[in-house]
Amino acid sequence: MNGLANWRRLIHGLGICFVVAFLAKLWWAQTKIDPLPLEVSWKFVHALYAAVGPLSEAAAGALAITGAVFWLFTTWGWRQPIFRKLGVINFPDFSGTWYAIQRPAEWPRFTTVVAVDHSFRGLRMTLIRNQSTGRTLAATLKRTDTDSVRIYVAYYSSFGVERALTVIPTVDHGEDHSGALFLDLNDESVDPEGWVLRGQYWTNKRREPNDDTTKGTWGRVEMSFQRRDPAPAAVGQLRPKDQAWLTEPP
Repeated sequence: MNGLANWRRLIHGLGICFVVAFLAKLWWAQTKIDPLPLEVSWKFVHALYAAVGPLSEAAAGALAITGAVFWLFTTWGWRQPIFRKLGVINFPDFSGTWYAIQRPAEWPRFTTVVAVDHSFRGLRMTLIRNQSTGRTLAATLKRTDTDSVRIYVAYYSSFGVERALTVIPTVDHGEDHSGALFLDLNDESVDPEGWVLRGQYWTNKRREPNDDTTKGTWGRVEMSFQRRDPAPAAVGQLRPKDQAWLTEPP
């Protein structure tokens, strides 16, 4: 879950949901549980048996309701700001399309369209460029010493020879590589339209072709939020605005 949920509070809330549903099921069925006799006898066994049926039915119904609530919460509810205010969810929903500018130490800056798929199970990031696609290997969310949100990502980028956008020149230093980055959110209290992620990245890409002793690139990265729906990984399927970001960056 990558630190997304406060499980102590979540389990406490689900427990309350189960108890309420259990009592509601008993009330709805107008179930009356007679007190058990003090002495162990056939009367005691009969009374116990009579009580077990309604209680087990109510427990099964309450368990089903609690399960449905948990499914609804993990599918949709966790994204709602109220759960962050209650301390059940620790981080906002980063799903959407982002525009990134990378500033390598060795080469001129370049732009990337980043698609983020953030679910209750984890966060996946796709780095979309004209000749390469980077995909998340692992990602986690943390709080810094100043309590700001930080994303750590490890990714693998595959480099292709075809260019979907011919107006972009070929990259002379492109190759398959692994990388890692961290990104700090500017302010989680503002609307997503005002979000900016800033950080640094590192890769094992070679700075000089065919020279493994030059492995290692690094630089700064800045990403700005654009919209909620993640962009497709194929460059040819990007919106015109997304393609313009890759071809005519600011």
